[in-house]
Amino acid sequence: MEQTGSRTEREAPRGPVAAGGGEPGARAVPLDAARGLHMAVLGGLLASDLLLVNGSLLFGFWMRLFSPWAPPTPPWISLGTDHLVVMALDSVVVVHLFRVAGLYRREVYSQVLHQAWLILRAVSLGMLLLLAVSYVSKRNVFMERRSILAVAWATLCLGEILLRCVAASHLLRHPRWRRRAVIVGAGERGQFLAEELASDLRSGFDVVGFLDDAVPEGTRIGGIPVLGGVASAGEAVARQGAREAFVTLEGLPRAEMLALIDRLRARGLGVRILGDFFDTITGKVQVETVRNLPLVPIRERRVGLLDRLAKRGLDLALAVPALVLASPLLALAAALIRLGSPGPVLYRQERLGRCGRPFRIYKLRTMYEGAPDEGYRRYMTEVVRGSAPPQPDGRGGLVHKPVGDARVTPVGRWLRRWSLDELPQLLNVLRGEMSLVGPRPPLAFEVEVYDAWHRRRLEVLPGITGLWQVSGRTRTGFEPMVLLDIYYIENWSLGMDLAILLRTLPAILSGVGGH
Repeated sequence: MEQTGSRTEREAPRGPVAAGGGEPGARAVPLDAARGLHMAVLGGLLASDLLLVNGSLLFGFWMRLFSPWAPPTPPWISLGTDHLVVMALDSVVVVHLFRVAGLYRREVYSQVLHQAWLILRAVSLGMLLLLAVSYVSKRNVFMERRSILAVAWATLCLGEILLRCVAASHLLRHPRWRRRAVIVGAGERGQFLAEELASDLRSGFDVVGFLDDAVPEGTRIGGIPVLGGVASAGEAVARQGAREAFVTLEGLPRAEMLALIDRLRARGLGVRILGDFFDTITGKVQVETVRNLPLVPIRERRVGLLDRLAKRGLDLALAVPALVLASPLLALAAALIRLGSPGPVLYRQERLGRCGRPFRIYKLRTMYEGAPDEGYRRYMTEVVRGSAPPQPDGRGGLVHKPVGDARVTPVGRWLRRWSLDELPQLLNVLRGEMSLVGPRPPLAFEVEVYDAWHRRRLEVLPGITGLWQVSGRTRTGFEPMVLLDIYYIENWSLGMDLAILLRTLPAILSGVGGH
């Protein structure tokens, strides 16, 4: 790993960084106490947001219609049941928009300008939705005068920004709110980040140690101890009460970076990466700053219930008609398989699905019945381990799959070239074992030789098609395939699924990578 700079020492803590809480004997804030404060802050913010949303609407209504400087109000305008219903609905909508924007995440509280932008965007969207509902329903609730919503918008934005600025100024200095952190990499970048975190109280972090395989454990750098290497410092990190890790290493390949992130996450640490790593990260980039230093937080993508229902709905809406339309083609393929070689039409094979659960996948049989698979297993094990050289495909390209496999029938070769053997997997989609789009389901022997970060492919339902298939299929090596799968998992959206489905047919018709 990264070598340290000239400030390495073996003496008592000194310098500005020592104030960051790096003393080994320092007492960590109990996790339950920190969580209790966080929940109390969340509750207070939620209650304040509800009051501000309703108060801003009422203030806009009063200011425009009933204040001393407002023009005379027609007698038919008054606050009624419709207004109360709209206030309740608007409260739910705005709070949901705040949650989606990340305004209840503790990391946002120290980012004043970013937080203000998120508030402006969420409140504006909430008001636009209120306008749309009013227009569609033909009921002018809070629209008796057009300026009512303008006053409410300005009041709510100003109130939310002031509320969060005041809350942040107190919270970020509270010892229970501050989080203990370790820095991975004790070189110049790591030392510089430690000094910046110690100098900026608004960061909310106290650095308690470095992790670096190249520096002896116990060495002090700017007053902060080296707790050990990345792989061996688990107990020391837990003893220090660290809950965050900042990665400052340079030049790591993408696979090693992902493996490092997984190791840190496995210890319960939140992970942030110091600049210049955007090409190594597969998730969406959301930059935080500490004294103008760019930090990329690595967050797990959480797909909500509504997202899962939408994806399942898309699967069913497309799989049923696709199966009906493909029936004549399946019947023709079945007849050809029967004529070509003895054996069943359908081939059933055990694969691993979401969370490693086994299931039976359906395919059209493309091999001779009873063909041995020992050679295939050996080759694919080497592919996963990265030791198998790619094979020439006979068309000027290289593929990561056995070429000229004698087990494949002539009909099977044709079916595989155009991916027609995959059509029966629409049945797996209807059974809920697969999705139309997702990582390809692996075989059990492949998973046995996975590295830890490879297993992230198993976090979602496997799919018939995916980024791998539309990016060259077997011409894409195993490690790039896993990176594509992780990118899909971290950036999933219904729009991405539709885009992949639209790109799948051209990829199949091109025949590139089909074996």
